Amino acid sequence: MNLPIEEWLFFFTFPFASVFIYECLNHYFPKDHIALIEPYITPILILFFFIIGILFWSHAYTATTFLLCGGFWLYHYIYVAPIYRNRFYKGLLVGYIPFILVNGVLTGAFTHQPVVVYNPEEYLGLRFISIPLDDFAYNFLLQAMVITLYENFKKKLAVLGTNSNLQ
Repeated sequence: MNLPIEEWLFFFTFPFASVFIYECLNHYFPKDHIALIEPYITPILILFFFIIGILFWSHAYTATTFLLCGGFWLYHYIYVAPIYRNRFYKGLLVGYIPFILVNGVLTGAFTHQPVVVYNPEEYLGLRFISIPLDDFAYNFLLQAMVITLYENFKKKLAVLGTNSNLQ
């Protein structure tokens, strides 16, 4: 609970930004280009997340992030229609652009000193530019949860709207 205000604000702005990117892409680019490969991508990702989480069990950040990704994405694969994952992957890829820019600043890619310092014993130790690869999995999980909740609420609101129009 002792986080700086910027960290708290992140948890309010990130969901909005994720949904905004997701909705804009679905509105302006409705064609589903990922449908043919989604049945292969999703199980591979699930397996990848679980394997990394188990292999690096001794690294708390890595194990937690990757196992939660694997578990959540397995749930999604079993219980949620593939169309949502197709749309999600599109938004995820575009969402990684601002993620790389902002996280790059925080981890020292464009500054002399990083704002955020990671305990080397708790993560993989592999980085893209200056960003720990574990952060990409964390971003994946956060976006997946936000978009899944968003779609669930959107569907429930549509049903409520339909029922109120009938009365």
